[in-house]
Amino acid sequence: MNYRKLFFLLPMFILFSCSKETGKTETSKDKTEIQAGITETQEVISEFGEVTPNEVCQIVENNPDVIFIDVRTIDEYNGELGHFKNAVQVAVSRLIEEFDKIENYMDDEVIVYCRMGGRSRKACEVLVYNGFTNIKNLTGGLLAWQGTPTDSLECKNKLIEFETETEI
Repeated sequence: MNYRKLFFLLPMFILFSCSKETGKTETSKDKTEIQAGITETQEVISEFGEVTPNEVCQIVENNPDVIFIDVRTIDEYNGELGHFKNAVQVAVSRLIEEFDKIENYMDDEVIVYCRMGGRSRKACEVLVYNGFTNIKNLTGGLLAWQGTPTDSLECKNKLIEFETETEI
């Protein structure tokens, strides 16, 4: 049996069986649905876009209120690569537990990023599955952003912060 599926299916089984026995609240049900999204993302892959660093600058120019969601750990968020200004930090491993930090952005334009683009792609799949309607993954993550020459990326230095912040 594929251990990855077992890893995601076992918590779902526990959540479903606990819900029936203990009468969990609607919030528990919502988190179960978020959890389910992690294993059933095949159908939603095409429902979010990919953006390059240059496209991020165009998006921000057209919509300065675009939401950035950083799905790296808090240590990475505060680390050497920095983070986008005003980014909401929710580690991909905590999307279920901290969904309330981002659920108000379901209909906003959202760019999700991580270090290299893999975790943010998985987060996009889960977020689309759970109702996000205008979401994009930063292709290549912050490494691609940092690797793009400043002269070809006018907004590069305006969008990144290096100050440390604490987890909410």
